[in-house]
Amino acid sequence: MIRGSKRQRPNGRWQFTAELGKHPDGSRAQAHATIGGTSRYEKLTEREAERELQKWLDKLGSGGITAPDRVTVAEYLDRWLDEQKTLRSINTHRCSEQIVRVWAKPHIGNLRMQELRPEHTQAMFNEMRTHGLSPSTIKLNRAHLSAAMNRAVKTGIIATNPVAPTAIAKPRKAQHTIWTLDNIKTFTQFVATLDADRIYGQAALLAAQIGPRRAEIVALRRDDYKAGVLSIRRGATEVDGKIVFHDTKSELGVRDILLPQPARDLVREVLDQQKFHRGQKGYKDQGILFAGPRGQPLMLSSLGWHFRKLIKEAGLPAITFHELRTSAATFMIDLGIDPTVAADILGHDPRILLQIYRQVKGPQKEAAAEKMAAALAI
Repeated sequence: MIRGSKRQRPNGRWQFTAELGKHPDGSRAQAHATIGGTSRYEKLTEREAERELQKWLDKLGSGGITAPDRVTVAEYLDRWLDEQKTLRSINTHRCSEQIVRVWAKPHIGNLRMQELRPEHTQAMFNEMRTHGLSPSTIKLNRAHLSAAMNRAVKTGIIATNPVAPTAIAKPRKAQHTIWTLDNIKTFTQFVATLDADRIYGQAALLAAQIGPRRAEIVALRRDDYKAGVLSIRRGATEVDGKIVFHDTKSELGVRDILLPQPARDLVREVLDQQKFHRGQKGYKDQGILFAGPRGQPLMLSSLGWHFRKLIKEAGLPAITFHELRTSAATFMIDLGIDPTVAADILGHDPRILLQIYRQVKGPQKEAAAEKMAAALAI
């Protein structure tokens, strides 16, 4: 029979400890569990906590629970991914799953959680760099694994996070290529000449005008546009060749945008086109604003591919679809629009808007140098 003990923490939770004998090195082998996190458990009396302890010890003894001391990194990460599936966005969960499958399991998966040390995770991050991963990608991988280990600390499986002390190269600030207002105007004229790919050009043009994310454009419904106001309420993700709709990237992503007249004209043009298509045979209306010729949502990958094709045909500077958003943010700031207002239009945090999207141009640098020279002149 496994012996165990309990103690109540200052926050009202109960911590259980089971004695499992000794490790080969002579140190005590223990399993730990924390009962808490809900108002029900926080109000447990000592007698009730004792009953919960006995239930836990019985399951531990019968094999119904794998002792935390014996859980491997791979087993734990599988549990963590399953737990996070309903708590995180589809894209975030897919990213975590890929990191676990490609890197964590092959490199540290066979270790027991309590054997995992910073030197193990550091070696894995070093290997990522050797394989050519960029510092920004390694930083992202590190953040996902650190979140998993923080959860393990909170649930009593390990005492400290073995990812936290690791060191990685600092990512360089990304330099975006952006379109000028003249580029956007040229693209507007080009889109007006399109026929077959017109809906893709119109979607890109909206991104250049007011800066919505690609996933937000694909998720727009006809009912999201009323009296010159575009309401962004959801995003979209491409999963196994299908579009899945979900909440916006963050709470700031939910917003109502009072459209400038060119954007209103664009949306009205899209609605008029769709009214014609809805009358055609084979059209299945799903209420999507930027819909394909049969009423289906545009695929995110297809939208990116068509955009690259269109800018090549138009003879415009090559940029990514997301850099349309960067371009929109930059020209808003250049026009003197208050950063708080611009951030609201973009669905972004105003505190970091200038850091991420605003790019200093050559003429602005020259103007700054001239002003400084004039001030420093003797």
